[in-house]
Amino acid sequence: MSETRLGSGLEKIRSRHRLTWEVVLIGTGLALLVNSLSTCFFTAIDPLCANRSFWWYLTALLALLLAGAIAGATFYLLTKKETEQSGLTLVLPIHVDPKEATVEILHHDEYAPALHGRELLLRTRDADRKIFVNAWPGPNPLNKSGFGPGHPCWETISQLVQALLVVLLQKYGERSLTGSAHHKGEFRRFAGEIPFTALRRKDWPAALQSNIFLKGRGLDNLVLPGNARLSIVCPESPPGKTVGRRELRVATPQCLLSFSVSPYWSILSRAGSGKAVAEFAPPAVSQTCFLTIPIELRLMVKGTYLSARGISLQYDWFQRLIDNARRRMSWGRFLAGEGETRHDR
Repeated sequence: MSETRLGSGLEKIRSRHRLTWEVVLIGTGLALLVNSLSTCFFTAIDPLCANRSFWWYLTALLALLLAGAIAGATFYLLTKKETEQSGLTLVLPIHVDPKEATVEILHHDEYAPALHGRELLLRTRDADRKIFVNAWPGPNPLNKSGFGPGHPCWETISQLVQALLVVLLQKYGERSLTGSAHHKGEFRRFAGEIPFTALRRKDWPAALQSNIFLKGRGLDNLVLPGNARLSIVCPESPPGKTVGRRELRVATPQCLLSFSVSPYWSILSRAGSGKAVAEFAPPAVSQTCFLTIPIELRLMVKGTYLSARGISLQYDWFQRLIDNARRRMSWGRFLAGEGETRHDR
C-alpha cells in the first residue's frame, strides 16, 4: 500500500471534486427555485393577471420550498462528514522450526511490530503455539491452497496484528493523556485538556477479550478520550467471495478512526527480504517468512462538530495517533530511518 501523507494525493483531489459538484448542483437548484419564485411573484402582482389568487398561492408555495431548500442545503454542508485517509505496511518476521516445534517473531529493538509481537507471542500458551507450528504451511504460506480466513495460522496472525494495534493504543493513550504527557513535547498540549477514561477489558469488544495475545497482564485497561468506544468489524468470508477487511475502530462523538487490515498479504521480494535478513538476522533464512500486511487508516470527523469548542484538540490527538502508528509500525519508514527509537518509548 502506498504510504501517502494523511489527506493528500488522490483522496484530497476527490474530496475537492465532490465538494465542487455539490456546490454547483445546490447552487443550480436554488437558482432555478429563485427564478421560478420571481416569475410567479411578478405574475401575481401584474394587474392584468386573470387568476391572481392562484399565482399568489404558487408564489407562497415556492417561497416555502426555497426556504426549505436553503435550510436543507445549509444543514447538509454543515453536517457533511470529512474523511482523511492514509496507510502503512507492516512486516512480521515469523520463524518456525518444525523439528523443534517452535515459532517466534524475530526480535528487533527498533521495530515495534517485531519487538511487541515477540513479547505478545511469548505470553500465549504452549498449546496455542503448538497448534500454529503443526498447521504452518511453510516459509511461503501464500502459495499454499487453503491459507486464508479460517486457517489456524491465518487467524492467529490476524489476532496478532489486532493485538499490536491494541498495544499501540495503550502506549499512545498513556503517553498522551495521563500525567506523563507533561514530559513529552508532542503531547504537552493535550495534558489536562482532553478528558480521558480507562476503558476496562470487560468493555472491550468480545473479539478483543477472546484474543489469545491480550490475555496477559498489563493489558487490562486502555486510556482513551472520554466517551471513546472500541469496536471490531469482522466481515464474513463465504467460499468463493472476496475477503473483507477486518477493522479496529476508535470512536468518539466527534471523530472515528479505523484501522482497516487488508486481507491481501504478501511476502517480501528477494530484494526486500535481503534487507529484512540484514535487520533481523534469522537463525535459518529457509525457515523464516517475512510477511507484509497493509493497514489502511481512515479518520472521519463529523461535520456537526467542526465548529465546536475543543474539536481542534481531539482532531490533533487522532492525527498524532495516526502519525505514531505509521512511525512505529511502518516497514517503509523503519528502513528510511524514520521509525521508532528507544527515545520515543
